[in-house]
Amino acid sequence: MEAVKVEQPGRLWSIHEVSDYLGAPVGTIYQWRVRDEGPPAVRLGKHLRFDPESVARWVHELEDGHGGRRRS
Repeated sequence: MEAVKVEQPGRLWSIHEVSDYLGAPVGTIYQWRVRDEGPPAVRLGKHLRFDPESVARWVHELEDGHGGRRRS
């Protein structure tokens, strides 16, 4: 069987790191998730993790006026 090479992706952020980056309380980010808003995230067990590039892209979409409801 041939080994599959995968490029190592960048480290995912915790909700606290996203909170620091956005300057928004952790509770607000959880509320956005409940309302299907906010930056996309993945759930790994009981933890949410965020791709920094996706968070930055979400902010950019908001700046352009295209920030709709998003959830992963």
